[in-house]
Amino acid sequence: MNEFIDIKDLEFPKGCPKVEFYRHPDYCEIVLYLFTKCNLRCEFCFQEHSADLDMNYIKKIPDMAIELLKKDIDKEPTIKQIDIRLLGGELFADAVPDSYFDVYAELVQEIRRRLNEMYPDKKIVFIVTSNGVYSKVERLVKFLEDNDFKKLVSISIDFIGRYPNEKVKQRAYDTIKELADRGCDVRAGLVMTKRNLNYIMAHKQEFRDLVEKYNATQITFNFYIPNNNWEKDLPTDNDMWQFFEFCLSEKLFYVGIIFYLMESFIRQKFFTKTCECKFIPTVTDGCVTKDCTQTASTLDRHMFYGNYVDELNEENVSDVKASLGITKRGCLACEHYSYCPQMCWCLLIFEHFKAEACPLASSYAFIKAHPELVDEYKKWKKERCSYEMTGEEDAC
Repeated sequence: MNEFIDIKDLEFPKGCPKVEFYRHPDYCEIVLYLFTKCNLRCEFCFQEHSADLDMNYIKKIPDMAIELLKKDIDKEPTIKQIDIRLLGGELFADAVPDSYFDVYAELVQEIRRRLNEMYPDKKIVFIVTSNGVYSKVERLVKFLEDNDFKKLVSISIDFIGRYPNEKVKQRAYDTIKELADRGCDVRAGLVMTKRNLNYIMAHKQEFRDLVEKYNATQITFNFYIPNNNWEKDLPTDNDMWQFFEFCLSEKLFYVGIIFYLMESFIRQKFFTKTCECKFIPTVTDGCVTKDCTQTASTLDRHMFYGNYVDELNEENVSDVKASLGITKRGCLACEHYSYCPQMCWCLLIFEHFKAEACPLASSYAFIKAHPELVDEYKKWKKERCSYEMTGEEDAC
């Protein structure tokens, strides 16, 4: 896993730094947006939600998914696990007809059947992501049970910019609890926006309640990809560090990024990255790309890639992004470079993001200065950690 992929023959834009970062992966992932129709209008969302439900389009997705996955899997024999993530819009909103759940099931069964035939030695994991704002929870539970999802579901929870009122937010919280009570492994997923982080620091117990009261098994964070509201939502390094320091001080090991930092620090081994975009193609509205700036932002790509935009393609975009981010952050000079899970390159290379003291490096320094954290973490992991949190058998 620590060996670099050889990128010497990859065409880079003239003048762009070329840094070998990507290791041979243990897993690959594909993100499938089945439609964009949604029952919320989140301020930071990149979707317009104008497209209606299209059953015929959904039925075409397995062919696209298999073709994309095959390219990466055949190229990287080290891959042991294939993650397939299903998203909307909102797939499970009350207004979605029951008939669509049958189409979801057909999609899952077709992808699983074909992957099992092609790669019988690979583990296949399906994950659904939802906003939790609906009353027909039993439809989701039945879908998970009937289609061997190991009842794994991620509920997107954002404190600021997601919900029109407190009643709707409470509905999402209650959905987490109801799913957990029905035996589901529920992950609460947040976006690391400045407003979210500020809210968490001012309402720490509400944040902890996602696990302590509503029984989420883990809280995951997606680094913020700058979008239309970037002036409100773009976090600073210090915003992120204050949040990490809070989680470490409170021993909130169920926060995904803290879990990965502890694992990396203890094992001194690179075993995951928060977003390994080279191995995560995204399918949305019939378009396919590995460039997150296209699938998760409406901003001009020049704001991320500057003058290199015209020379980017699907073969080099992930490596160019990583090289620009590593260079801007100064990662190569960091003592933790060889094993750090690192941040989202889209955030780092955004022209308005000013790289300061790295919050991950500060976290490693904090762990080193508080050795009791390692003992506390090992105790917690022995009691509560599950294999699914890491995707790597020897991690837990």
